Amino acid sequence: MNISQAQNKPSFCEWFNTDDMDHLHAYHILQKTGMWPDNFVPERVWVEPGWQAILAFKLANKWIDYKLSDNNKIQPMPKKRQG
Repeated sequence: MNISQAQNKPSFCEWFNTDDMDHLHAYHILQKTGMWPDNFVPERVWVEPGWQAILAFKLANKWIDYKLSDNNKIQPMPKKRQG
């Protein structure tokens, strides 16, 4: 795909929704297998260079927002059990 064709499509990272549990589940499968589930990435999106870093950034920001929200105070790490 050339740049002019890509400009007519939304980028993969714009399309990926960090609030969509199906998208998060697909990302988890990617982590475990190294591949997206079959037919997860629609043909109507453009997979931009550097998508891995952009998507990791989006997911990290969502996690920080979640952990710092009023309803989710950060809890201390549990102590490891001995033995």
